[in-house]
Amino acid sequence: MRAQPIMVSNTPVSFASRNSLFSKYVEKIHINGTVKPFLEKQTPVYTEARKAAQKLETVQSEFLSYQPKIQYDISDFKEVRRLHLGELYANKTEFDELCDRTESWWALNVAQTASDIKKTKLFEVPSFIKEPYNAYCKMVRDINNGLRNLTLNKGFPDIMGKFIEAKDIEQKIDFVLRYYDTVQENAEQIDKLLDAETEDRNLISNLLTGIYIAIKKHKEVLPALKHLIDSANAEALSGEDIERLKTLPHRIQRTISHNAVKFNKEVEEFKLSDNNEKKLKNIISSQRIANQVLVNELNIQRKQRFGQ
Repeated sequence: MRAQPIMVSNTPVSFASRNSLFSKYVEKIHINGTVKPFLEKQTPVYTEARKAAQKLETVQSEFLSYQPKIQYDISDFKEVRRLHLGELYANKTEFDELCDRTESWWALNVAQTASDIKKTKLFEVPSFIKEPYNAYCKMVRDINNGLRNLTLNKGFPDIMGKFIEAKDIEQKIDFVLRYYDTVQENAEQIDKLLDAETEDRNLISNLLTGIYIAIKKHKEVLPALKHLIDSANAEALSGEDIERLKTLPHRIQRTISHNAVKFNKEVEEFKLSDNNEKKLKNIISSQRIANQVLVNELNIQRKQRFGQ
């Protein structure tokens, strides 16, 4: 479909533009002769495609609603709390992360502080608590590995495939429908310009060019759009899919509970003397102070380098 030639002036013409010859020409040849017939013909297809896209959005939302939020705090487990293992683990993890940050070019001046702290061996696990600490680390790894296998991607790859397909089809439909939207939006803008007191022929010409390009592209992709609409109707979660997804929270809780019980049995006979517990609390307190020193120095260095 080819646009009729349009005489373009870069200078807006001041008069009631709806009554000008140029405006009447645009309205008769382009709007009434091309745009309106296109929209009338394609609106049913557009409406059907929009419904298909909305259906796919529903499929995706339904699927994601079965992805449980994994909320648990290992450090709050009874034996972990009794032996202060969560605090030790958290402090050491934070220290390692802060040390990694000192390796950035803007924070190299803080690296010496981190090195000095390492030399004190403050973050080395005391020998009197090392055995239960290692058991704790193993429990953390086992739980994390188990939960990774219970994500929607790992635990239900076939259902995940439906989700990915639904998302892909929806995006493709939205992309195709942009051409229809461009025609409609440009036509509405031209209509407003024709009612304006100042006639901007250059802008109207550009909008018409966009319309004809969109119509051409829409015609090229129309067969693909109809195929996408048919495909959308095939993507849905079955009753069996939903029942399988409902088992996920229970399987996650079972993974956490199994490893927690196993850990508790390993360390329940371990006794922490009053003296060692006092030492441990002092170590934990010193670790927190050391981490805060690093945090403060990193913040100062960042402000000096970036001014924020």
